[in-house]
Amino acid sequence: MGDLLVLVLSGLVSGALYALLATGLVLSYSASGLFNFAHGATAYLCALTFYELHSGLGWPAVPAALLVVFVLAPGLGWGLDRLMFRRLARVGETAQIVATIGLLVALPAAGLWAVELLADAGAPVKPAENRFGLPGVGPSPAKSWQLTDGVGIDSDQLITWVVTALVAVALWVLMRHTRIGLLLRAAVDNRSLTELRGISADRLSSVAWMIASVLAGLAGVLATPCWGCRPTTSRCSCSSRPRRPSSDGSRPCRSPSRAGWGWGSCRTWWPGTRPSPNPSPASVRRCPS
Repeated sequence: MGDLLVLVLSGLVSGALYALLATGLVLSYSASGLFNFAHGATAYLCALTFYELHSGLGWPAVPAALLVVFVLAPGLGWGLDRLMFRRLARVGETAQIVATIGLLVALPAAGLWAVELLADAGAPVKPAENRFGLPGVGPSPAKSWQLTDGVGIDSDQLITWVVTALVAVALWVLMRHTRIGLLLRAAVDNRSLTELRGISADRLSSVAWMIASVLAGLAGVLATPCWGCRPTTSRCSCSSRPRRPSSDGSRPCRSPSRAGWGWGSCRTWWPGTRPSPNPSPASVRRCPS
C-alpha cells in the first residue's frame, strides 16, 4: 500500500505540471490555429530565469517567481505573437512546424547564452544546465510531512497541487463568466464572424498567447525542484497535436487539465518508474522525466 501511495503522489506532481502545460498549449492553439512546439521552451526559459534570480542573484523566491510569471512570461508571449506567431497563423503548416521547432531550439540556447554572457561580465549567476534538486518557490530546504510509514509529502509538492487547482478554477471562471472569455470563445468558434462584429481577432490572439505563456512560465517555475533545468525536458513536453475544441468554451481549459493529471498519474506505472522497496518521504520527490 505504501508503494502505491508513493506512485500516486509522485504521478500527481508530474500530472499537475503536465496539466498546466497542456492547458496553455491548447488555449493558444484554439485561439490562433497555430500549434506551438516551443511551448515547453518557454517554460524552460522561465525556469532558468527564476533559478538565476533566486539562486544566483539572491532574490527571494516569491518576488522572483512573480516577476517571471507575470512580467517575463506574458511579455514573451506578446512579443512572439506580434513578431512571429501572428504571421505564421496565416501561412501553411510546413512553415509553422519549421518555425516553431526552430524556436524550440533557439529559446533555451538564448537563455543559456545570456547566462554565459552575464558570468563573463562578473554577475553572480550559476551554471544551470542539467541541474537537479534546485530550490523552488517554497522553503529551502523543503519542509516534509509524514503521511504514513515511509510515505510523505513536501512543501514543493503541496504548492504545485494547490496552485494547479487554483489555476484550473480561475481559468474556468475566466472562460465562462467574463467578457474576455466570451470573446475568446467566439474567436475559437468562428474567427471571421468575430471580426465582422468589429472585434479584433488578432488582439484576442495576443491575449491568448499571453495567458498561455503565463501558464508555461508557472509550470516552469513549479517544475524547477522536480525536473531541474534541462533543455531536453522542454523539447519533450509537447509531443502531440490537439484537436480543435468544440463550441464548449471551457473545454480548452478543462479537458487538457484532466488529461494532464491522468497522464502524470498513469505513467508512474510504467516499467522503470517504481520507487525503491523501502520508500522514504524524499522518494516522492522523484518525478518521472
